[in-house]
Amino acid sequence: MPLYVFAVLVVAIVSFYQTGFQLVSVPKLATEIARWALFKGSTFNGFSDSWLITAGVQWTLKYEWFFYLLLPVLAAILNRRGYGLYLAGSLLVAFAVIPAHYFHFIDASLGVLFLAGLLPVLVKNHRPQWIPFLKTKYAAVLALALITLSMGLVDYFSLLQISMLGVAFLIMALGNDLFGLLSRRGLKTLGEISYSIYLLHGIVLYSVFTLCNGFAVTGGNPTSYLAFLPFILLLVCAVSTITFLFIEKPFILRPKQSMEALAPPP
Repeated sequence: MPLYVFAVLVVAIVSFYQTGFQLVSVPKLATEIARWALFKGSTFNGFSDSWLITAGVQWTLKYEWFFYLLLPVLAAILNRRGYGLYLAGSLLVAFAVIPAHYFHFIDASLGVLFLAGLLPVLVKNHRPQWIPFLKTKYAAVLALALITLSMGLVDYFSLLQISMLGVAFLIMALGNDLFGLLSRRGLKTLGEISYSIYLLHGIVLYSVFTLCNGFAVTGGNPTSYLAFLPFILLLVCAVSTITFLFIEKPFILRPKQSMEALAPPP
């Protein structure tokens, strides 16, 4: 959430700059801020291209938050015990899924993606004898084939595509490093900063291509564009590393440090 707040602040600054720092109206701005707070942001200060600054990726975050807020309900079902006010609040969120789907705030059918993500836990807890096979080179080949084939499907987020990626994720999550590829230090680092890359790559692209006119996408030739890409990749990774170290990581560590401080002495 702290990184998202940072991204929205950047969107706000750029949008005000693009509109000449002329305030449209306080009620409209308040509505826009509320929409961004609910991960439904489109315009900011009336600037129609505000959503392009983040490449529109914030749409997935509302699904993540629905999932987080539903965890007490899921825990109560699986553990058969209550969780007090946490469970009561989570039940309200569970009931809110229905109107949220009806009013097109979310697509409830995408909840199956989280079920696919649950597969490794189910296998680890109930079919641990499968894990040695899932770590073999045959499973690695299967995972790579499923990923490649799923990316070629025309119908995105279909049950077939989700199933294919779910099996591939299952194989990787239970320890298959795809012939050592996922064990490389560089890829592990990219994994650490992946959320920053996801949320901020649009800001970098918009800054370079639009604000700085770094490259004319419509008028340039493909060769020049491909030659320009390594610079963009390095810039995105550099920015994401900085935001991970100074925004993400401190907030990741803070709850852990608080819990350690509350722990009884040995």
